[in-house]
Amino acid sequence: MKKFFFASLIVLACAIGFFCGALYVTPSCPLKSNNKGVFPPKECPFKNKDMAEKPKKQKPNKEFFAKKRKEFHKKLDEFLEVSIEQKKSLDSLRAYQDSVSTLIKKETRNAEKELRQILEAETPDSLALSQAKKNLLDLQEKALNHRIQGKSGLSKILTPEQKAKMQEFHKNFRNKKFNREQKVQEPVSK
Repeated sequence: MKKFFFASLIVLACAIGFFCGALYVTPSCPLKSNNKGVFPPKECPFKNKDMAEKPKKQKPNKEFFAKKRKEFHKKLDEFLEVSIEQKKSLDSLRAYQDSVSTLIKKETRNAEKELRQILEAETPDSLALSQAKKNLLDLQEKALNHRIQGKSGLSKILTPEQKAKMQEFHKNFRNKKFNREQKVQEPVSK
C-alpha cells in the first residue's frame, strides 16, 4: 500500500511540473510549445541566455590559413636544412602551386554547382548531365596532374637525404595528427 501511495505522489509531482512548465513557455521562446499556457509571461524566461540565440558560424579566415601554411613550410624547411637556393626554388614552386590549385578549386566548385543545378531540375537533360560530368572529371584529372607536377618539382629540388627526412617528417606529422603510436615490429623467432 505504501508503494502505491509513493508512486501516486511521484506521478502527481510530474503532472504539476508539466503544468507549471506549460505556464512559462511562450511562442517566442526557444522552448516552443503548441500550448501557450494559462499565464504566459511577457518575455521568454530564457532571453539573453546562451540557449536563446545560436552564434553565427564565421567563415574560415584566408589569412589565418595562409599564416599557418607559411609556419608549416618554415618548420619543414628548418627540419630539412634547405640551402638558400633551395629555399628560393621551394618558395617559387609553392607560390605557383598555390595559385594554380586555387584556380582549379574554383573551377571545380563552379562545375559542381552546374551539375547540382542540372540534377535539381524536374527532368534533367541527359546531354547536359553527361557534359557536366565530363567537365567535372576533366577538372579532377587536371588537379591530379597538377599535384603530380608539384611532387616531381619538389623531388627535383631536394636531395635524396632531404627526401628521406621529408618522408619521416610527414610520417611523424600524420602520427601526431591522428594520435597514432608507431608500431615497433619485433623480430620473429623461429
